[in-house]
Amino acid sequence: MNRPGRLISLTRLNRLGLLLTIALGFLCGSVLDLPVSAAEPEQKLPPVFPGKVDYQRDIVPILSQHCYRCHGSKKQESGLRMDSRAVLLRGGDLGEPAVRPGKSHESFLIRVVAGLEQDLRMPPEGPLLSDQQGGKLRAWIDQGWQWPKASSGAGDLPALQHWAFQPIVKPPVPAGDATWGVNPIDAFVFDQLREHGLRPSARADRRTLIRRLYLVITGLPPSPAEVDEFVRDTRPGAYERLVDRVLASPKYGERWARHWLDVVRFGETHGFETNRERPHAWRYRDYVISSFNHDLSYRQFVKEQIAGDAYGADVATSFLVAGPYDLVKGRDINLTLAQRQDELADMVNTTGTTFLGLTLGCARCHNHKYDPVTQRDFYSVQAVFAGVEHADRSLAISREQQQHIQQLKPRIRELQKQLEPYVRSASAHWMVIDDALVAPAGQPGVDVLVPKRGEGVNPAGKERGYRSDPGCHL
Repeated sequence: MNRPGRLISLTRLNRLGLLLTIALGFLCGSVLDLPVSAAEPEQKLPPVFPGKVDYQRDIVPILSQHCYRCHGSKKQESGLRMDSRAVLLRGGDLGEPAVRPGKSHESFLIRVVAGLEQDLRMPPEGPLLSDQQGGKLRAWIDQGWQWPKASSGAGDLPALQHWAFQPIVKPPVPAGDATWGVNPIDAFVFDQLREHGLRPSARADRRTLIRRLYLVITGLPPSPAEVDEFVRDTRPGAYERLVDRVLASPKYGERWARHWLDVVRFGETHGFETNRERPHAWRYRDYVISSFNHDLSYRQFVKEQIAGDAYGADVATSFLVAGPYDLVKGRDINLTLAQRQDELADMVNTTGTTFLGLTLGCARCHNHKYDPVTQRDFYSVQAVFAGVEHADRSLAISREQQQHIQQLKPRIRELQKQLEPYVRSASAHWMVIDDALVAPAGQPGVDVLVPKRGEGVNPAGKERGYRSDPGCHL
């Protein structure tokens, strides 16, 4: 009978939306739609400029005159840079986005240039911006906050110009070779071969083809019978049918799950000096294998591992605590806090490398000049996992398992009824007693199982186990 299992897991998260929003913010340079201060009444703000605003003509002169000296490319007071779209969205050291596109009345930048922030006005010295200048900034934000089309925003973090952070586009499929290739990917391969003056290799024979397929998909060679069957199958679509058959094998999930388990630093022991075993870690391993074999969508695969308790897949959350764990806790509170911080940092680092393809760990200690991740970003993600603990917990029984148990109950009752004649009643029992205390034969209620065979006598002497052994003097 299937019973509830145990897994190394965590307390409830239910914060998937926040984590994915942060992830999208990293990848797309978008602003997090987090709560901000209430919008200022319109009468306190400079009126919006009524005409169409041009960035180069109307905005750059204002920023150059009043902002770039302290918040430009050479100097960034309070971590704010006015020539960077990404930094304005993220905000400076105060922790609030400077601009909310399309909502100038909610933008922190407008409040400070209007002198509405207590103890904070911009520029800090001299007169404030005129109503016309403030109105143009408001119109710029409300009209879509346009930047020069030739760049992603002057002064953006260098890493945001890296190819990995550019929007995904669908390139045109290059012209291929009608005699080679069967899909668009082949056309791209052929295009690169042609560019370098190369030609495709000759088509593999059938024995080589089936061997390559099996080794890639299952990690095991095909049997001689499987090779012969494929070689003799000359019908159209023979290779496609072979691929479908190999993908349907449970060995497919067993092989490819190993790659994922390596990515998520899965281990069946805790690591560190004690390195104790994790007797229930196999349940997460089997979950990954099953996900591959059942063709679980990657979107769902990600959701279940980050917040599986909200999706009925509790075992998937073992991903978060699958790495090394310091089982021995110190008595020093500072050491205990450091150990806890290491646990959370491991979750953040692995989430970044696994799902974002991005290293987050270095931002634990400092902002990166060439990465679009700050120390504040790191600890914002860490807050998502603040309630996660390393521990065993019971797994919920699936609906299929519950139905199976209900189906078995009548059979269990039937077998129990058949066994009743052979089961002693609750009043019947056996008791083992010292044979020196056994009453004479025939005593009611006493059955002598083994007859007494005389008195045991130790040999003479004082050594250990002998008759005059003095025993221990401790």
